[in-house]
Amino acid sequence: MRHLSVALTTLVLAGGGLVAPAAAAAPATGPAPARTASSGQDVSLERFERPKHRAVEASRSRGERRLARTTARTAVPSAPVVSEIAPRTVPSFSMVGATWSPTPGLGDVVVQVRTRTADGWGAWQEIPQDEETVEAGRPGTEPMYVGESDAVALQVASSSGSVPRGLRLETLDLGSDGAGSATSASAPVSSLAQAADASPTFTPKPAVISRSSWGASAGGSCDSPRVGMTTFGVTLHHTAGSNSYTKAQSRSIVRGIQSYHVKSRDWCDIGYNVLVDKYGQIFEGRKGGLDRTVRGAHAGNAKVNTYSMGVSMMGNYDTANVGTATRSALVKVIGWRLGTFYRGAKGTWSADGKTYQVIHGHRDVLGTACPGRNGYAYLPTLRNSVASYIADYDSEIKRYAAKLGRDLTGYPYASEYGNATQRKTFFQAMELYWKQGVGVFWVGGLVRGEYNHLGAHAGVMGFPTALHVRTADPAVSVQRFERGSVYRVVRGSGTIALGIHGGIEDLYRELGESEGRLGAPETRVYRKPGLSRARFDGGIITQRDGSPAEVAYR
Repeated sequence: MRHLSVALTTLVLAGGGLVAPAAAAAPATGPAPARTASSGQDVSLERFERPKHRAVEASRSRGERRLARTTARTAVPSAPVVSEIAPRTVPSFSMVGATWSPTPGLGDVVVQVRTRTADGWGAWQEIPQDEETVEAGRPGTEPMYVGESDAVALQVASSSGSVPRGLRLETLDLGSDGAGSATSASAPVSSLAQAADASPTFTPKPAVISRSSWGASAGGSCDSPRVGMTTFGVTLHHTAGSNSYTKAQSRSIVRGIQSYHVKSRDWCDIGYNVLVDKYGQIFEGRKGGLDRTVRGAHAGNAKVNTYSMGVSMMGNYDTANVGTATRSALVKVIGWRLGTFYRGAKGTWSADGKTYQVIHGHRDVLGTACPGRNGYAYLPTLRNSVASYIADYDSEIKRYAAKLGRDLTGYPYASEYGNATQRKTFFQAMELYWKQGVGVFWVGGLVRGEYNHLGAHAGVMGFPTALHVRTADPAVSVQRFERGSVYRVVRGSGTIALGIHGGIEDLYRELGESEGRLGAPETRVYRKPGLSRARFDGGIITQRDGSPAEVAYR
């Protein structure tokens, strides 16, 4: 199995006047030079290449040189060019972005790059500025995929005429996946590309390419809150840049975005929660899992980052239309998240005094073009498609939670999951379980803590079979499970919950539980070599391995 690497180069702004480039580029009309080896430090990972980061110097321009613009949208019309990198050859790269240090009074910034491929120099392209300021790190642009290139030029304009401090142009060599066709965590693309026009009674989690499958780095330690209390909405993005990439290249593009966010922007991880390519492949983004509302770095608003799922379409949807495969994947992954959080696809929610559609675009949060003209125009269709997809969503837990009411359950904290015979949903105030032939029951409070300590439904207790109820003993209440009971016991000014299970529970119940001679539990069942034991107010029950339980009264 091959060991591959990927690199990033950083081009740094020098102080003072114009700085001569370290290496002059070939003329714009000349042939592309031979590819050169990376000078960056490679970090190897089996099967994957890490992006190679490389640096290039930028310089301050003189006078009122204006930025020659060839893009349709201009955030800062006729703003003065304040910094540039003359055309120059750099080691092979296929992704580019720019970052800078916080600069007071900078105003709006427009960054344009021009790159050279085997077909020659392309037109100037604006790299969308990412106004994410919530995540600690450097201001900058989005990373833009430009295809395999060997030379670059940059111009930066600012509305204030000030130069962004510590300006750096980042180029990333994404390399290639030797086994680019591998889909270890993904269903075949043909299944993902089918139109998501069915309305299942339970919205299944779609096939997702996991972080380990696309070769994610560990990243850093993200600060609190890591997870929002629930999902209120979905923020749609696009990555911009080139739409010309192969299915096999998608993994390396996702790795490049993560590398840029972590190494160039100084974020703890990739900003998006989910990425969807034009082939319908769905990629897990920020670490922490997709079943919870992991706080991302994508919207530029702390509450939107915390309570929405950031989904980015891989490509430029200002120029391209959203294709069938991408549409189907978006409906499935968004429908799964909203459906299993019991959230409709239509309606609104509010953050910091601003109201958003449940499914909204990045430009609804900040003054940005994201998710592109065509991506934004697709939003009404997306809302309707997701609404139709989850219209028939129904589960015993969903119905029971609605009956209990949100004041009792709180918001769903994690997606409902399970199979045709047993399911679970984690709410703020309780957990709801359903098992075929048993029914739906909730577990909360101290009982919930003890039950989870014992492994919850997958542990020694099994699924709940009854609700938590009082006993004839005013100091004791109990909840029954398939293979045991959890007793909530009031002792003086405190209250504890203790799990009693197996043969020890059978004998304890036979002896009258807390109303019998043994009284209330003092300990949960615990193990000693060759036996299990639990202590009670009036004695001990011991069960030696392979033998019936026995009682010893005090």
